[in-house]
Amino acid sequence: MKILHLNLSNGIAGDMILAALVSAGVPKKILEKFLEPLSRLGVDAPHAQFVRVEKSGLPALSVSVPGDFHFENPSHIARVIKKLTASRSSGGISAGTAAAARKTALGALDLLVSAESRAHKIHRSRVHFHELNSKDTLIDILGSAFALAYLAPDKIIATPVNIGRANPAALSILKTAGIPVYSDEPSRELATPTGAAILAAFSPSFENLPAVEVISFGGGAGSSVIPGRDNILRVIVGQTETHSPHFGRNNFSNTAPLQPVILVETNIDDMNPELYPSVQRRLIESGALDVWLENIIMKHGRPAVKLCCLARPADIERVSFFILKNTTSSGVRFVSYSRVSLPRRQSAVMKKYRLPDGKIRIKPERRFRRP
Repeated sequence: MKILHLNLSNGIAGDMILAALVSAGVPKKILEKFLEPLSRLGVDAPHAQFVRVEKSGLPALSVSVPGDFHFENPSHIARVIKKLTASRSSGGISAGTAAAARKTALGALDLLVSAESRAHKIHRSRVHFHELNSKDTLIDILGSAFALAYLAPDKIIATPVNIGRANPAALSILKTAGIPVYSDEPSRELATPTGAAILAAFSPSFENLPAVEVISFGGGAGSSVIPGRDNILRVIVGQTETHSPHFGRNNFSNTAPLQPVILVETNIDDMNPELYPSVQRRLIESGALDVWLENIIMKHGRPAVKLCCLARPADIERVSFFILKNTTSSGVRFVSYSRVSLPRRQSAVMKKYRLPDGKIRIKPERRFRRP
């Protein structure tokens, strides 16, 4: 399982989140490619500028948003987000990544508008504040949403938020989202409304970081200089311990990175065997990567079949529900693994695999045929 861990002991702000996620492995060129169409939507480039800095002797990444473009209202920002992410499947950006970024960004914007509406006791349609309608807000929200979609963690874990001197709008968002807070800096605001809204849209859990293999890490620096505080939001991207081997940097890892998969199993001793081919075919259609059957002996010497399938973490719920609904099984079990899968292209008759040494392997393609 891939985990993103956020250390919020120095508070949270939109620019800190964006810089931290980029620092942890989001290529700046890919982010720039994603934001590039904003210029055609009226928001001139450059959209975000990143600089390596040191805070209290610790390295971090800082982001600034040049220009002073202002939107008419938050609805205008929402329209821009929808247009930008409507159809993207080029330049290294998949349509799925763009869709995930859109959902997170619109969620964060909605939380922010609602909080400002409550704080100032006005209707949502009348929310119109200088900071909320700025270009900074759009880039912080949209950039952070894209960075999260690009990293694609299976789980997000965060520490409680150090809010410092409470900002009413930020506190309203954190309260509504049920996010735990504390303060050890009563003289300064450490949590901004934009940062709180982005965090709430990420829907993290608040628990200790389990044992993980560190994939990457980074830090996003805040703009303020706070005596006695480095003002860095730290992130770790890690993989939970699995049965997978550790490959050398120059062997499989560049060509075929490790991918998390879940093995789903169930024992069945009371189903008509003629139904298994149909179940296997439909499990593949439901998202399973592979499906197979094993003969087993259950208690009291009863012969049975173990139905096994591999699936991506995102497809587990759908695959499990299919098994419980379409077989006589009353429960399924799971085991987490990682796998190495060679990049491939496939047609109706052939599969082409690219090996780590650059050679191509060609194999016949065989799939379940519909009756």
